[in-house]
Amino acid sequence: TYCDHLMKNEKITPDDLEEKLDKIVTLFTYISDKDLFQEFYRKQMSKRLLVSKTDNDNERQLISKLKLRMGAPYTSKLEGMIVDKGLSKETQDAFLQYCQAHSVDLKLDFTVQVLTTGFWPAFKTDSLTPPEELSVNIGHFKAFYDKTTQSRLLKWVHSLGTATISAKFKKGPKEMIVSTYQACVLLCFNARGAVSCGEMGRELGLPLDEMKRTLHSLAFGKFSILRKAGDDRKTKSIGEEDVFEVNEDFACPQRKFKVPNVIKTVGDPVVDTDENRRHVIEACVVRIMKSRKTLAHLELQTDCIRQLSTYFKPDPKVIKKRVEDLIQRGYLERDENDRNIYRYLA
Repeated sequence: TYCDHLMKNEKITPDDLEEKLDKIVTLFTYISDKDLFQEFYRKQMSKRLLVSKTDNDNERQLISKLKLRMGAPYTSKLEGMIVDKGLSKETQDAFLQYCQAHSVDLKLDFTVQVLTTGFWPAFKTDSLTPPEELSVNIGHFKAFYDKTTQSRLLKWVHSLGTATISAKFKKGPKEMIVSTYQACVLLCFNARGAVSCGEMGRELGLPLDEMKRTLHSLAFGKFSILRKAGDDRKTKSIGEEDVFEVNEDFACPQRKFKVPNVIKTVGDPVVDTDENRRHVIEACVVRIMKSRKTLAHLELQTDCIRQLSTYFKPDPKVIKKRVEDLIQRGYLERDENDRNIYRYLA
C-alpha cells in the first residue's frame, strides 16, 4: 500500500523518489514471503496502469531495482505489463489508420487496451451486451484485430473500461467520467424516461448483483445522477422491480467530474500465491530428483528449502504433501527397502 501511494504521488521529486525506492528495496530484502509481495504489488500496479495513469518511468525504476536484487524471472510479469501498455498505444494507432483506410466512422472516441493474459491479474469478466453506441465500435475493432493477428482470441473485460458521458440537466450541461457499466446504464435512458432494474439487467446481460451495485453508485453515491421513482425513492435498497429515472434536478459545482467506481480483481492474492507455491515446489522437487536420481527425504527437503528460500520459505509439511502427490502421478517412487528414499522415474 505504501508503494501504491508513492507511485500515485505526482508531487514527489525524482531525488526523493530514488531515495524512497532504495529504502523500499532494502526493506524488501528482509521479507521472507517475496512471492506474496509480488502478487499484491502486481494487483495494485495493474490498477495504477489502467486507471490512475501513473508515470511508467517511476514504475520501471522500482522494477529495475527489484530485478537487480531478485533476477529477471521475478519481475517478468511486471515488465510484461509495462510492455503491454506501450504495445496497446501502437495497436490503437494502427486501428485508427485501419478505420481511415476502410472509411470506418467511429462516431465517438474509442480507445482499446490489449493486455496479455499471462502478465496481468485475473479481472472480473461478464457477458455484457453493450448498447449499440458501443457495440458498433467493438465490432469494428474485432474485425481489425482478427485481420492483423492470427490465433489470438479477444476477451473483453468491460469492468475495467471507462467512458465520458455528456448530459444535460436543468442546471446546466455536465461531463461525467464513468465506468463502462455505469455508461451502459445511463445510455438506457436516452430513449426512455424510466426503466426498471430488472429490465436494464436483461437488456445489458448483467447479473442482478452487478446491476444493483451499478445503480447504487449512480443513485445513492457521491453524485445522484439517477433517482428511484415511486413512493419509496428515499430507501437505498434496490430490488429487481424498482424503477429508476434521470434526476433532472441534479446539481454539481464542477462541469466535469468522475463518478466513483471500484475495480474488482478475481481471487485473493494470498490464495493465489499458495496455489502458485504448490507448482513451484513440485517443479523444484522434480528438478532436484532429475539431477540426483535417488535421494533421501530429508536431503530432498533441505535442498528444496535452500533453492526456494530466495522467494519464500517452504513449509516441510507442504513439501512432503507435494512429494506424495508426485508419487501418485508417477514422477517419483519410493525405494522398496527404505520408504524414506525416493527414486526419479524418467
